[in-house]
Amino acid sequence: MSKPINGDSGGIDCFRRLPVSKVDCQRAISKIHYQHDNTLDTASKHFGWASGNCSIIVLNPDGVTTNKAQIEDGFKQILDKCSPHAGEGPLKANEGLFIHIAHRSNASYAPYESDYPFLKPTCGMNMNAPDTQSEDCEKAYKDIPLNGQGQFLSPAKQKTSSVTSTYKSCNVTIYTSDDSALLATKANLDNTFEQMLGQYKGKSGVVSIKEGAQGLNGRVLLDIKSSVPCGFGPGKQVCH
Repeated sequence: MSKPINGDSGGIDCFRRLPVSKVDCQRAISKIHYQHDNTLDTASKHFGWASGNCSIIVLNPDGVTTNKAQIEDGFKQILDKCSPHAGEGPLKANEGLFIHIAHRSNASYAPYESDYPFLKPTCGMNMNAPDTQSEDCEKAYKDIPLNGQGQFLSPAKQKTSSVTSTYKSCNVTIYTSDDSALLATKANLDNTFEQMLGQYKGKSGVVSIKEGAQGLNGRVLLDIKSSVPCGFGPGKQVCH
C-alpha cells in the first residue's frame, strides 16, 4: 500500500499515461458535497466526480470522518507532484480514506459519470444482448420488495444499496452510485421506469437519478437489460 500523502508527498503514486488538466481536476474536486460543518458525510462509501478530462474518486469504505480542508489538501499534493499526470494515495489524517485522480473513462461509460445529465436515458449500451419483453421487465420491477414507505428493499426485506430482480427475459437493477443506502421509493421511479421501457423497445439502458441515495455524493441508477449473463463469449452479453 502507498504511504500516506498528507504531510509526505513522497507517498503518492503517479500515473504516467494520459495527462489530466489541473483546472478540470480542481473543478471536479469543487463538486464534492460536504455537511454544514464541512465534514464529509460517512454514508457514501465511495464516490466520484468528473469535469472535462479529469475524474476524481474518494474511497471511504469504513466511513471515517474527515473534512474539506484535509481532502482538498490531499488532492492538491497529488496534482502538484504528478502534474500533468494523475495519481492516488491515502490521507495521513485518515488512512482509511483513499483518494484517486485519473483521466476520464471512455465514452461507453459516460452514462455512469457524475456530470452525465440526470433522467437522460441511454439506450442499447450492451452488445450481443437479445431483446427484453416489456411485460417481463414490468414483472421484474414489481417483484422488488418494498417497505411501508414504498422504499426498495433486499430479498431479506432489509435496506440496501442495490436491488436486482429478474423475470424471464429481463433484469432490473436499482442501486446507489456511492454504495450508500437506497432511499428512493417506487413512486419516485415509476414514471422514469415506464419512460425507459417505451424508449428502449427491448434494448438495454440506464438512467441516472439525482435523488434517492442516502449519501450526499451519491445518486441512483436504474438499469434495464437482458437476463442473459454478462461476459464474453457464446451465450453472454457484453455489459456496460
